[in-house]
Amino acid sequence: MIVPRPHDRPIGTAAAADETLEPFRVGLPQWLIFGLFRRNPLLRASDRIAALAIALAVTVSVLAIPFAAAVGTAVHDSRRAAYAQQHHSRHRDDHRRHCSP
Repeated sequence: MIVPRPHDRPIGTAAAADETLEPFRVGLPQWLIFGLFRRNPLLRASDRIAALAIALAVTVSVLAIPFAAAVGTAVHDSRRAAYAQQHHSRHRDDHRRHCSP
């Protein structure tokens, strides 16, 4: 059996009831964290606590990233000056050792 498609139909005829197209719908995102506060009898209190703990851990981790980056930058800058000074002092010593008459 060949199923008629909407574009195969002559222009002057209307679509039958079984030939209607399904509309495409985009719903708002269903965040799982909001499901914790609904009255679902299948969701235990321990599940809610575990989900909140995970959400809290993710939030703290995301908020800690800028502070860790700032500390890393400060340590890098302080060490860079010290290592540059060590490099120049070692380079001068090696140069004196190899070039002395």
